[in-house]
Amino acid sequence: MANFDYANFRGYVFQDTVNRRTVAAVWIGNAPTDVINDVSYLAQITFKVPFHENSIVLDPITGETVRVSSYKYSESAGQFTILNFPVTSSPKIIIMK
Repeated sequence: MANFDYANFRGYVFQDTVNRRTVAAVWIGNAPTDVINDVSYLAQITFKVPFHENSIVLDPITGETVRVSSYKYSESAGQFTILNFPVTSSPKIIIMK
C-alpha cells in the first residue's frame, strides 16, 4: 500500500478462548491524537480468529460502533482479513465474539 505509515502502525490481538472472543486494536502511533488532526489510512488488516459471530468495531473515543460485516472481509484457514479498514491515530477496537 503506497503512502501507508508502516513504521508507526500499531496492532495488537488478544484472544480469550474461554469466553470465545478475539479483540484486535489498531492505530497509527507518533501522530496527532486529537480528533481534529487525526490521520487516516485505508489498510488491509489480517489476524487469526478461531471463532466469531456478532463482531463489531468500536471507536473508544466517540463510542461509535459498526458491524464488521459493513466492511469487505474474507476468511481463510483461521485468518480473518478486513479490506479498506480505516486506520487512524485514534485507536479502533475490533471485537470478534
